[in-house]
Amino acid sequence: MTEIDIFTDRYEHLGTEDKKEAHRLGLWHRTFSALAVNPSRRRVLLQKKVPGRYY
Repeated sequence: MTEIDIFTDRYEHLGTEDKKEAHRLGLWHRTFSALAVNPSRRRVLLQKKVPGRYY
């Protein structure tokens, strides 16, 4: 069971919840995204999750 921090839409910390349960309930939590850009080749690199993989 992975516990994650849960927040309000105003970024007020409410506590923690199991990650799968937080997603099932649509609770707000921290996320991270990154975008890799190669301007000389005019390319954007994207990462795709493996189907069925859940973290």
